[in-house]
Amino acid sequence: MAKGVWWYGDGAVLATVWRVPLEEYLFFVFQPVLTSLWLCQWIWPINRSLWLPRSHRGLGGVGGLAIELGIWVISEAHTTGYVLGGLPIEEALFFLVTNVFAVQGVVLYLCLLDRRHEIPSVEGLRNGTLSAGD
Repeated sequence: MAKGVWWYGDGAVLATVWRVPLEEYLFFVFQPVLTSLWLCQWIWPINRSLWLPRSHRGLGGVGGLAIELGIWVISEAHTTGYVLGGLPIEEALFFLVTNVFAVQGVVLYLCLLDRRHEIPSVEGLRNGTLSAGD
C-alpha cells in the first residue's frame, strides 16, 4: 500500500489500527486458520465430513471478487497484466505461497508434537542434563 502497488477502494475500509486497515489483520488471522482447518481434513479422515472452504481457492476467489468490486485496487503500473483464475498472477502466487507456508507450519508443528518426548524439559536445561523427559 505505501508504495502505491495496491490499495483499498474508497469507503472499503472499516477501521485502521496503526495506519493498517483492520481487514489486513483479519486476513492474516483467517488465512492460516482456514488453511490449517482444510489441512486437518486430510490428516484426520474423520473430519472430512466437515464442510470447510478450500482456502487456497476460497481466499483467492474472495480476492478476485474484491478486485472486481473495487474493494482492492491493483496498480496497473506494478503488475504484469497476466491473470490467473480472475486474479493478477502476482496475487495468485501470493495466495499459493502463503498457503504453502501455512501448511508447512502446521506440518512442522505436528512433527514437533509427535517428537515432543525427545525435547529436553526446562528442568533438564536448567540442571544441565539435557535428557528428554526430565
